[in-house]
Amino acid sequence: MIRSGWVEVLFASLLIVQADAFVTAGSASGRRQQLVHVRLASLPSLLSLLTSDTSRDIIDDDDQVSSYPDPLQPVDTVLVPQPSDAMRRMVILAAISTYLLPTPQPANAMYENAPVRPDTGPTKLPSGVSYEDLRPGTGDTVAEGKRVNIQWVLKRSNGYFVDSSERNDGIPFIFTVGDPKGAIAGLDEGIRGMRAGGIRRIVIPPELAYVDGVEDGKPGPVPEGFGPKQRIRRVMILLKDIPGESILLDVKATRVQ
Repeated sequence: MIRSGWVEVLFASLLIVQADAFVTAGSASGRRQQLVHVRLASLPSLLSLLTSDTSRDIIDDDDQVSSYPDPLQPVDTVLVPQPSDAMRRMVILAAISTYLLPTPQPANAMYENAPVRPDTGPTKLPSGVSYEDLRPGTGDTVAEGKRVNIQWVLKRSNGYFVDSSERNDGIPFIFTVGDPKGAIAGLDEGIRGMRAGGIRRIVIPPELAYVDGVEDGKPGPVPEGFGPKQRIRRVMILLKDIPGESILLDVKATRVQ
């Protein structure tokens, strides 16, 4: 018979794996609540490990406590390296704290409180631009000559993230609708009719996107940093003739005046 502190450490790790598996099996809406239930249900097991006897006796087949054996004598005892008491307690306490802390959820302020989008499908314009309201707004309507503040998320048509206003300190992109030096043509066209407070997804073909480049001062919103700029350049130069390749912009109109 062998008692090893590693058994308790392994058991604590397995509890975490089981909790994660249970949580991912649930629906997204009930995931946080299920996680709390799993953590609380597992706490007695972890606490019992934390307060259990931390002795590291080596027990032979006769259940008698033995000392380290003489290397010249045959023995029926297997020596197992043991973790220190402090190490074992540290691991178990880490497991308990993991259970008690809420799991971080991916968040984007632009999408907060957005209800399920209406099942109306996208609207396609003659130019090739299409848009779909993810959340209808209730404020002023975007129209020619209006000055608009937007929060934005820029992606490729395959959903690959490029950049966003949130990654750039939440600074909104501000432009006047109809000004060719303001927004890229596809955004200028696709945002019209949108109302303040709403969120709209606009799919823009390359020929109506960053045709003037992605340098500062060009029609925007212009992505920041070398990596995001290169991803857009790749679309505009190498992929523009591939069918279905496009620029995807999720925009939230925060102010219309």
